[in-house]
Amino acid sequence: MASPAKWDVVSHGKKKKDKKASKKAFIENATVVDTSAPLETTRTIYQALDKNKAPSPVISTTSATAPNGIHGKKPTQTGDKPTKSKKKEKKPAPVNSLEDAVKTLDCNEMKKQFNDIKTRCQAPSLSLGEFVNFLNVKLSVATKITDPFFSDKPEAYPLSALTKNQVEVLRTTFKEFEESMLEKFFIYCMTEMKNDSGKAGPNYGYRITIQFLARNYPEFVTKTTKSNLEFIKKKQGMQQQCQFVMWVCSQAGNDDVHMAFKVWSDLMLPLIGYKAFSQFSINYLADVIERMKKQKVARLNLTPSEFFPILDFVFTPNTSLPQTLQQKLEGLYPKLKEMAFGHHPQETLRHYFPSLLTRVTGHNSPKYKAELLSCLVRCLSTDRQCLSVWRQLYVSHLQQSGILLTHLLVQWEGQTKSIPRQWLHETVQAFSITNEDLASDNKVEECKKTCQELLLKMTSFEFPWKIALLILFISAGILLFVDVNSSGSFAGSRLVAFGQKSGLTAVLTQAWNKLAFYSSIASKWLLDNVPKYYAQFCNFCAPYLRLLLQYLAFSWNYFLDITQPIQQWLKQNIPIAIAWVEVKTPIFLEAVLMYLTVAYNFIAYYVGIIWAVVGPYFVAVSNFVEPYVNQAYEGVIGFVRSS
Repeated sequence: MASPAKWDVVSHGKKKKDKKASKKAFIENATVVDTSAPLETTRTIYQALDKNKAPSPVISTTSATAPNGIHGKKPTQTGDKPTKSKKKEKKPAPVNSLEDAVKTLDCNEMKKQFNDIKTRCQAPSLSLGEFVNFLNVKLSVATKITDPFFSDKPEAYPLSALTKNQVEVLRTTFKEFEESMLEKFFIYCMTEMKNDSGKAGPNYGYRITIQFLARNYPEFVTKTTKSNLEFIKKKQGMQQQCQFVMWVCSQAGNDDVHMAFKVWSDLMLPLIGYKAFSQFSINYLADVIERMKKQKVARLNLTPSEFFPILDFVFTPNTSLPQTLQQKLEGLYPKLKEMAFGHHPQETLRHYFPSLLTRVTGHNSPKYKAELLSCLVRCLSTDRQCLSVWRQLYVSHLQQSGILLTHLLVQWEGQTKSIPRQWLHETVQAFSITNEDLASDNKVEECKKTCQELLLKMTSFEFPWKIALLILFISAGILLFVDVNSSGSFAGSRLVAFGQKSGLTAVLTQAWNKLAFYSSIASKWLLDNVPKYYAQFCNFCAPYLRLLLQYLAFSWNYFLDITQPIQQWLKQNIPIAIAWVEVKTPIFLEAVLMYLTVAYNFIAYYVGIIWAVVGPYFVAVSNFVEPYVNQAYEGVIGFVRSS
């Protein structure tokens, strides 16, 4: 019997081994392609795309005889490791200052680099960007910018660090572009610096470019002033970026004082109350005013909206300004006030009067109140239209008007004299009529009383003592001149003859001789004895005086120490007392002056009536007595001569 046939069982493992063997044979017989090393890094994309540039050598990352024919696998045996030769490039030493970096910047290199960039880049914006990047790399320094304003550097820094030839290359380069393109590029650079000036390095390339454009195209700055102001107010915490924006805007007024003042009024004036920006703002204003004096520039004008913030900052206590800046701003204020009132104050002050009157309150500091009232009086005395404006505002600003009327009454012999009397009389009379129609309260009663006293002063008669004395002296001088001129000499004048005739000349001569004699004796005695007695006094009293001064100094210091609480109390309460006295004193003086005026008018009226009755009799008596008086006078003169 034949044996049964044997069946072969095919397993899946054998099939898998066949696939692995075929794949291995395919890889071993395949063509080997060498992979290149990574591309060399370039600074800009244009260097990578430059066809004229020589290709860098490709270094194969695998050995020529890789084991097992597998490309890219590292050999497992340590003896077969390829030797890698790396050459370390020596980096140039970092530059510590911009001046040293400028020395390495060659004008020919700048021109060549710009020509190469212009050849590669067809778009003007790309050419400008590449050129500024080139400057940024060449002018990179190791030190970080800590003062964005460059306060301790020369004027126009960092642009002033470049040589004249380098600046000329910049000017020639930027002239090849249209102004609209330069404006867009300026805005782009500003945006980049706003975002990165606090994070990146010095960025002198960007700073010099922006500074150059701001100085030569100041309209770029003025067009972006509003957006820059909004940026600074929103990003106050980013001080470096905000200060950089202020510094760039300040460069626009380098050659034009009017442009500099416009930049200050539009950008820096609104920031004068911010602590981080107030110092630069005030220093820039002082610099602009100093340049105005040196260049003899015509007066600039401030608008009311620009003037009143300055007024408030100068005279309002407890502002955010440090004391030194407050004092500096106070020194600049008179010049700013003249700039605000303009060339023709008789036409411009009417625009300032309402705001000035509104600011007058009973809570003003004495200094602020005095300045406001002084400005108001100047408005009334210079611009007649201010009186009409005051009439319109009288009812709505009754308290402020009462304070101004009281000031006019107190300063009747001072500032009030500058106001034309007829204009003031018409205005106060109109106020008196208005007061009668208003409901009675304390403010209205005070205004009524002040108006009545002002009207009384303007209508009552006042003897002009100063004018009378002036006329008297002038008349005496004229009479003496006529007398001497008609007599031919002073000795032959009627005045000298009257003195000799009456004996007055002899008496005066004798008195003068005696005075000169005794004065000479006294001066001689003083010259002889004062040095002696002074030396004796010094020898005897000097030690005691020194001891006394020491005790006095010790006592004064001790007194200051023990009265420290009293001094603090006085510092707090004396201003309150002075304010109370300032309020009450004018009322008391007004009352006294009013009663004296009434008494004077009463006496003058009745004296006039009495003189009208008694005058004729007095004249008759004087005519009757005059001959007898002359006869007695002649007798006395004869007796004096005979004796």
